[in-house]
Formats: sequence, structure tokens, C-alpha cells
Amino acid sequence: MNKKWSLLLTLTLLAAIVGLGTSTTAAQGPGDGPVAAVSVGATRIEWQPLVSYAGLILTVSGPDGLVFRQEFGAGSVPSFESSGRPDGSYTYELRVIPVVDAETRQALDAARESGDRTAVVSQLQREGKLPQQPLVQSGYLSIEGGAIVMGGALEDEAVEGLAPSDITPMDVPYYDDVIITGSLCVGFDCVDGESFAYDTIRLKEHNLRIHFEDTSYTADFPTNDWRILINDTTIGGANYFAIEDSSAEARPFTIEAGAPAHSLYVEDYGRVGLGTSTPWVELHIVDGDTPTVRLEQDWTAGWTPQTWEVAGNESNFFIRDVTKGSKLPFRIRPGAPDNSIFIKADGNVGIGTSLPDYPLEVERMGTDATFVAERSNGATAKFSAGESEVQLGSVTNHNLKFIVNNSPVATLNAGGNLTLDGSLTELSDANAKENLAAVDGEDVLARLAEVPITTWSFKADDPSVRHMGPTAQDFYAAFGLGQDERHIAPLDTNGVALAGVQELYQMVQEKDAQIAQLQQQNAELEERLEALERLVNSLLQE
Repeated sequence: MNKKWSLLLTLTLLAAIVGLGTSTTAAQGPGDGPVAAVSVGATRIEWQPLVSYAGLILTVSGPDGLVFRQEFGAGSVPSFESSGRPDGSYTYELRVIPVVDAETRQALDAARESGDRTAVVSQLQREGKLPQQPLVQSGYLSIEGGAIVMGGALEDEAVEGLAPSDITPMDVPYYDDVIITGSLCVGFDCVDGESFAYDTIRLKEHNLRIHFEDTSYTADFPTNDWRILINDTTIGGANYFAIEDSSAEARPFTIEAGAPAHSLYVEDYGRVGLGTSTPWVELHIVDGDTPTVRLEQDWTAGWTPQTWEVAGNESNFFIRDVTKGSKLPFRIRPGAPDNSIFIKADGNVGIGTSLPDYPLEVERMGTDATFVAERSNGATAKFSAGESEVQLGSVTNHNLKFIVNNSPVATLNAGGNLTLDGSLTELSDANAKENLAAVDGEDVLARLAEVPITTWSFKADDPSVRHMGPTAQDFYAAFGLGQDERHIAPLDTNGVALAGVQELYQMVQEKDAQIAQLQQQNAELEERLEALERLVNSLLQE
């Protein structure tokens, strides 16, 4: 047998054993057909939609981490321009935003509120109101010298030294096990004297595919077909290794050529590394600049799209709201202490403590535990627990209002003036008092008479606001009451006033008694005078 037929026999034998296949397409769409027809120009590529849609999302990734993303509304034709793009291989993905009627939208909104999303979506899919699976088409293109290259002619199959016309297709059935004690080369480009190095099996030709076709025919047995794909077969196609679910016409796993070392690494304990061959934990991501995980909900299931990112770097760990302007609603700086935020099983939140006994508890050691509420264009409120006191109030020059039933009932202004919408009641319980001593009312009046009483205004108030009373220094010097000589307690002024009133009452009582006595004496004198007048008149009449 000549070399030609030996090579042909080897090729056909291996094909019979492993089911070698060669077909592929650059675009992967849903099982019932592609999402769009691809139209390629010199510097522009367009996707003409072949399905109904409310919108389309086109994402194209390319060299140097380039990512192009754009949404196209109903009736629009997605397109991509090569102008200004670097040469190299590109991957595209076209996702369909399904048409969702008002009734379906209401059902989705209600499911979000009730938390029964999965059941509702499944029901809507069974009713045909939502697609059973996302409508997605993906593929590859390249840019060479500013021009788009995609699709076109397939590479010819050829055997070195053997023209296609010299090969007569034939089947070589072999009904027994096959053992090859050397290496095996399969493909039209295998040559006599092939240098295998350490390869045991080598596939060598222009188009490489391995097809796994399950021919089970008994009911309930699995029958799905799979294929291993190596690179595209068309001009401008991509270089990759992929596993294809041939029955569903989808590629669940793809590795593009040029992917860095250890892009995906599974070590012997089951830990997965992304960018590292030594993962420390179940999933370990290593990158030179801000390792990031993106969570993207798109339109394909009918829900409003929303994208979040979880990332960390030398500045902070953060959650980014990509959809709403890449805001950072949550950040943690490196070096934050233990239990900076702690949520117990009962829902209590601790700041600085892992044992919060209250819905919100702030704990600090060696420094004040302070809660501040700040409006950037307004007031700043402060509640602070210090070593020997508690502070509650306004940090800025703003009034402090006390509210009940969401309505102000008292206002404390920056000058320390407290205005009440009700009355002020002070404790004066006999059971709360000790060292009681009688008061000399006459002495109180005597001292009070020496206390200057003036009208005045507080410096912090408007000059038009006037008050009347003694200064704290004069009052304290006269009576020695209160905590210091800078303050006067209403209870003390009331006490002095009451003592003075009692003494004045006693003095009035005494004066009334004197007056009554004098009135009695005056009455007696008047009676004596009247008697003398009668006597004189009588004598004069004689």
C-alpha cells in the first residue's frame, strides 16, 4: 500500500472512531435561527435584525481592552465603524431587548414587589409573553489597515503531496478495539515522518473540529451533541478554543487566543483562580489594577436593565452603580477597624461593635462616640457620647427644634434661648430633697432690696428683645443659690419671690393687726369724745 492510501486509511479510521467534524459559523444565535443578518462594508458593519425587538444592545470588544457598547431602539440598525480602531481581532455580541406589553410589564413589577420573580417569569415564558432564553448572537471580526474583515471564503482542505482529486472517499469499518502504540496524526496536513515531539494525538489541517454525536434512541436517554471548535474557518475570523453545545447551537465555553496565563485556573482543592495559579480561597481574582466583578441585568428577560460592579484597589473596596452614572454608594477604605459595620442576626446594627443591643449602636474606645447628620447645604446635627457628658444639638449656627408628632414643640436658638409651646415643669418633689432649712423671710426681703433690678438685652439677641431681672452675679452674691454665679435657676428666683411674698404677707398681717388696734383705740376715743361733747352741751344748757 502506498503512502497516500496509508494516510487516507489513518484519517478515515480516526474519523470513524471520534466522529470528526469540520463545520462552524462565525455567528452564534438562538436555536431557531440568527438574530440578525450581517452586512460588511469596507469600514462599517451592520446587523439587519431578523426578529421582533424593542431594542438591541451591541457590545464589541477588541485589542488593548477596548470595549464598545451601544443601545439601539426599535427600528434602528446596529452598526460598528472601524475608523480610529486599532488593528486586531474583535468579538461582538448582539442582544435583543424583547417586546414586552403593558400587562406583562405590570406582572413583572408585581413579581418584583412580591419576591416571586422566578415563578412569574417561568409562567410568562410558558405563555409566550417572554422569550424562553435570551436572544443573543455573537461572532468575530478583525480590522486590518482600518478595514473590516469578516466572513468570506473558507480555507481549502489539502493534503501535502496529495491533491484532492487523488483521494477517493471511502469508509473503513473496523469492528474491534484499536490500539496504536505510537503517536497519531489526523488531518490533511499530516506528513510521512511527522515529528510528534511529546504529542500523543495531533490534529493537523486548516479547519479543526471534534464532534461528539450521541446517537441514543431509547426514550429518556440523553442525546445532546457537543463539538470542540478550534478557530474560525473564514477570513477575518477569530482564533480561539471553544466547546459548542451543538444541539442548542450555542458556545458555553470559549478561550480566545492570547488570553493571559492562568486566566482560569482550578487547583486540586477546587479553588478557582482568575489571573493566578495559586488561589487562596474558593474564588481568587488577581489583576494589576482594580480587580472587578460586574453584575449586569439586561433587557433580555423583560426586567429593567441595571449594572453593578464590585471592585477593590489600594484606595478602597467599593460597589459602583454603573447604570446611574457610575456612582459609588458604598466604599471601605483600607485599614478600617474591626466591626466598622456589623449586622446581628436580630437586625441590630453595630458601628464599632459586634454586640449591638439597639437597632443602631455606635461604640468607640478612647474617643467620643459621635453620630452626625449633615446636610451639605444646610444644618449639621450632632449626638455624641463623651467621657463625662453627652452632647446633643447643632454643630452649625442653626436652631435646635424639639418635635412631637412631627411638629415643633420647643426651639433652642444659637443664643441659648429656649422657647416652649407649652409650660416648663421643674422637679420639686420632697422625696428628692435633703438638708431642708427654714427661711428667714425678713432677711430675704432685706437682701432682695439690695439686689439691682434692671432691664437689658442679651448680646446674642436683637437689641429690640428686652428682659427684666437681676444679673446672676448680683443674685448669687445676695443669696448664694444655684450652681454658679453665671446662671440663675427659675426655681431659685421663684423661691426668693415666694419667701419675699410670705414675709410681706406676714408684715401685712402685722400691720393689719396694728391698724385694727389703732382703729379700736380710735373708736374708743371717738366714743369718749362724744361723751365729753354731750357733757359739755349739757352743762351749757344749764
